[in-house]
Amino acid sequence: NLLAKGSKHRTWDWMLPFFAGFNHFYFLQENEKAAEFLMEASRRPSGDPMLVSIASKLAFKEKKTETSIQFLEEMLQRTDDEYIKQRFTTRIEALRGILLLEQAVVQYQKRFHRKPRSVELLVTSGIIQNVPQDPYGGKFYLDPSGSVKSTTERELMPHRKH
Repeated sequence: NLLAKGSKHRTWDWMLPFFAGFNHFYFLQENEKAAEFLMEASRRPSGDPMLVSIASKLAFKEKKTETSIQFLEEMLQRTDDEYIKQRFTTRIEALRGILLLEQAVVQYQKRFHRKPRSVELLVTSGIIQNVPQDPYGGKFYLDPSGSVKSTTERELMPHRKH
């Protein structure tokens, strides 16, 4: 709470929202709140560009794919670094593919009153025309719960070491 309060008043300081985000991620295991703080930290002067990637991954993990895309698009406009632009662009492309599939899963459930078993079923049922390409080189699939995943999950998700 102290870090959050300090963040509101020290709008130039990226470290306070960074530490608040870290605490929410690591200690409290509140990924959505962590993403919010890390997004704020990365928007501030001298904020580490790596925070953008972590915040985006945490938002995605919490099924906030649209938020992750919007945030990356915002940060893409703020950078002149070509390497970072390329990384953000690739991540945005992957997340757009996932968002398309997530929306298709919802449509499938509404139409057939059950979860699809595969992304290919979304095509054969006429919900989508084709399965998007994973720009990281993997393949999108549905896990047993019906969530969209990728065989290149490492590129999309944060990892916590214990």
